[in-house]
Amino acid sequence: MKNEKTFRISRRPFLAGLGATAAGMLIRPLIAEAQGVVPQRLLIIHRPCGGVPAQWFPTGTGPNYTISPLLQAFAPVRSNMLVMKGIKCPRTQSNPGDKHGQGIIGMMSGVDAYHPPGTPEKEMTAPDGKFIASPVPTIDQVALTSIAALKGPTIPSIQLAGTRTSMQGSGSACLRVISYSGPNLLMWPEGRSDIAFNNILGSVTTGTSDPAAAARLQAQNKSVLDFVSGDLTRMKSLIPVSQVPKLDAHVQAIRELELKVTTMPPPTGGGCTKPTLAMQPKGAGSISNDEAEHGTLIKNMFSIIKSAFQCDATRVATITFANGNSNLAPKDFIPEATFTATEGPHTVSHNGNGADVVATKAAAEKFYGEIVAAAMLDMQNTPEGSGTLLDNTLVVYWNECSIGDDHNQNDIPVLLLGGKFLKLNVGNYIQISPIVYMNDIWAAMLTAWGVPTTVFGDAKFGKGPAANVFL
Repeated sequence: MKNEKTFRISRRPFLAGLGATAAGMLIRPLIAEAQGVVPQRLLIIHRPCGGVPAQWFPTGTGPNYTISPLLQAFAPVRSNMLVMKGIKCPRTQSNPGDKHGQGIIGMMSGVDAYHPPGTPEKEMTAPDGKFIASPVPTIDQVALTSIAALKGPTIPSIQLAGTRTSMQGSGSACLRVISYSGPNLLMWPEGRSDIAFNNILGSVTTGTSDPAAAARLQAQNKSVLDFVSGDLTRMKSLIPVSQVPKLDAHVQAIRELELKVTTMPPPTGGGCTKPTLAMQPKGAGSISNDEAEHGTLIKNMFSIIKSAFQCDATRVATITFANGNSNLAPKDFIPEATFTATEGPHTVSHNGNGADVVATKAAAEKFYGEIVAAAMLDMQNTPEGSGTLLDNTLVVYWNECSIGDDHNQNDIPVLLLGGKFLKLNVGNYIQISPIVYMNDIWAAMLTAWGVPTTVFGDAKFGKGPAANVFL
């Protein structure tokens, strides 16, 4: 039996020797963890259409704040969360173009949206025009190119969505894309969990980045993990004894996830049998498939992100729950809804402050918050290195406006979670005064990550790295 204290294989040549084999890609993070090297990660989460600030922000301040109704679900991760008030969306309110699209672009890029070449003349001055885009890379891509700790995995970054209606071909990009690699260089999100699994984890478990190859394996009624069983057996003998149970548990978790989000036909014989369907529910009557599967799809995407992080397939991920003009009706995707509004979040966000309208807005915020909180708790409960998966991931959860009715730019509801390696000021509620822009939060993040940044984005939307966010 191996003695863990004698495990002295040189990390760099050994990991290089593992190459891009499927088992090697699973074992690389375990080897790194055994030698005290744990990946650092960035996860950015967007929810659309504003909310109900009165029910979002806590009362009190500092570590003894009273948690608000819409943050109740986050109570179990409170010690790993920073709540902030006083953040403004960096955009010019009077500029033409859809305000939700402008808000998404501003929050992620730190500059005003622009009209890319080829924009129709009438769109140049349209108040709600959709031909707008980011003229610069967004913060996820800036972080990826400037922070050494985020580089290395096979997949530099992943972009996911909580609905297929946010994918390419489903509507205006400015409302659906939250990541840009450069001027109008759109990084469209994937809104199908089975395809996301194959694209992201298929390369880990089959040693190929070809989604068709992973799909062919499924069509042949073979788990992608069975494909690498020989590799796993061989590699298991090369890792520290302490890491073997983690490898076994990790492989089992990926197998369960694969069965959950993909269609796996049962063994044939004795007649034709119906294939096992994905667990994402289907719509019925007036409820569309997109509405019926919305919550389950988002949960599946978080499971994929978690596995991708654990496999070190990527260290940067973004997910948008729905587009900035979302028409997915909360009445149809929130279980046991008690409000009566039947419109989508965007329409509801512009319907004033009647009791039922406010109840609908709050219910949508609560719905998304509960899913995020559960994902964060899962990461908090996942040991990694000397801490947890959440400790080693900075999570940013945001909206493009605070109140949908007037596209309010002030007091954007933003949560930061995890980020222990950056000394995030967790367990606190801070009210920032005078207000700062989201750019100043990003500048503080980059600076804490070892990339000194005086101003992120447009200088007119910057006051310097925000204080007390990172210690």
